[in-house]
Amino acid sequence: MLSSIRPRSSTIRGRIPSLSSTARPVSVSKTARQFSTSPLNQTPDTKQNPTILLRDKANGFGFARSNPRPKKPRMKGVTEIRGPYYSVMGKRYFADVLETMGAHVDGLKFAGGSFSLFPEKQLRELIDLAHEYGVYVSTGGWAEHLLTHADTETVFEKYLLKCKDLGFDVVELSSGFLSFPADDWLRLIDKVHSHKLIAKPELGIQFGAGGDTSAGELEAIGTSDPGKLINLGQKFLSAGVERLMIESEGITENVKSWRTMSCRR
Repeated sequence: MLSSIRPRSSTIRGRIPSLSSTARPVSVSKTARQFSTSPLNQTPDTKQNPTILLRDKANGFGFARSNPRPKKPRMKGVTEIRGPYYSVMGKRYFADVLETMGAHVDGLKFAGGSFSLFPEKQLRELIDLAHEYGVYVSTGGWAEHLLTHADTETVFEKYLLKCKDLGFDVVELSSGFLSFPADDWLRLIDKVHSHKLIAKPELGIQFGAGGDTSAGELEAIGTSDPGKLINLGQKFLSAGVERLMIESEGITENVKSWRTMSCRR
């Protein structure tokens, strides 16, 4: 369904002109609103953290041994669920999920550019509903598609302004289909933070990941050294990024055998 709004796998490896006009990378702002301090945390605790039976020692299953999990908003044990992708997610479906399992959901991610297919009213309803339950809302990997446009700076600026207007909290920055230098990635992060949005870089070892490409096709493309991913991740964390996302393709997804050594590193 989303083939027209995700870029095709390609080997665009040149610098992005409008993001690399200076000799050194801009410093990433560390004052951007963090996952744990977003407006959604004004949600009443009864909605964010209802008492589940496993935690109810008086009248539930609190007698059973289980691993304790911090209350929302939490920094550990975070669960981000995927929104519309292969099937539709509307307000009533999402409300059912949150009313029954909202205590376990920290974030909602729209796959690719799926949010661009919604009428604005219905999209706002989903985002507002997520915030009612203390759930942050993230874009998917659509920024890489926008970065292939001719007027990159103008297009990306409009994208961030509209995401902010719609109520998104997090903007994903992925290089699954578009390869660009780390310095340009840092500039994009800084741009996102300047709009008081949270940048969430998605790192991976598999080029062409994210479009349900077959294992054979991905194997033919090849993978990069996991050490590169680790070094890049450390650079982002040092620059003030709160949270990174690791693309599973090439490691445990769409591979003939799991590359567990990558996880160990």
